[in-house]
Amino acid sequence: MVGYYNEAMLPVGGPVQTSEESRLSVKRVVCSPDLPISNFPNPQTDQQNNQCQLCNKLFTSKTAFQAHQRTHAKETDDPYRCNICSKTFAVPARLTRHYRTHTGEKPFRCEFCNKSFSVKENLSVHRRIHTKERPYKCDVCSRAFEHSGKLHRHMRIHTGERPHKCTICSKTFIQSGQLVIHMRTHTGEKPYVCSVCQKGFTCSKQLKVHSRTHTGEKPYSCEICGKSFGYNHVLKLHQVAHYGEKVYKCTICNDTFNSKKSMEAHIKSHSENISTASPTSLIPSDSSCSSSSDKENKR
Repeated sequence: MVGYYNEAMLPVGGPVQTSEESRLSVKRVVCSPDLPISNFPNPQTDQQNNQCQLCNKLFTSKTAFQAHQRTHAKETDDPYRCNICSKTFAVPARLTRHYRTHTGEKPFRCEFCNKSFSVKENLSVHRRIHTKERPYKCDVCSRAFEHSGKLHRHMRIHTGERPHKCTICSKTFIQSGQLVIHMRTHTGEKPYVCSVCQKGFTCSKQLKVHSRTHTGEKPYSCEICGKSFGYNHVLKLHQVAHYGEKVYKCTICNDTFNSKKSMEAHIKSHSENISTASPTSLIPSDSSCSSSSDKENKR
């Protein structure tokens, strides 16, 4: 047991204090006989406790030791390291998923179309193509999407934002992928080649549409008479017989237009009154290189 006393507080009759002792008011430590001597601070033991387990460096003070430990924080935050590229991860599951980028493993398979994915979450998003689930809804025009990324890109129709700009001709795009495809019109690159006739294309969408000339596939059907077509623009020409020349229709105000360009100009009039009116969704058009989910984004 340890206690403290101040000599200045001793009862009368105790040791006489000098003026110097009174001024310093020195404190003394009294040890109980039952207190082991090993319980007292040991400088050598403290130094061992302040030894870094990562680099074995010793520190004389706890403050210096703690400051040093923070220099290793970045290394210790992500302890799971890829032995191929040395990238680190906080948990083993993320490292396991990362390994698939090296091995090409895709263990998650869609039960509808057999397409495989390396990440389970990506399969869940893909499955919505088949189930028609659209949990992400636009607050402006109520159009719904399979995942948040598509909704984010769609919102640029209403805001007019086109953040991706060509450095050669200054043309702007809503999506970065559209800019990548556009750049091939300058470079002449055509990486997508038909396996039947070897014709090259700047994007996968063009190749997919072209392949129908070989397969005879006709995915576009008239909602009125049920007739099928291999190309969307051919369907549009057919719809003239039903609707007249104005085959592009606004789903908010029901105005019709004879060209996609004039309809897109009409969309802007809704966007300008975004707080009181809802802009339109477009009748799907056969944009040459836009993805099926982003046809509304292509101008």
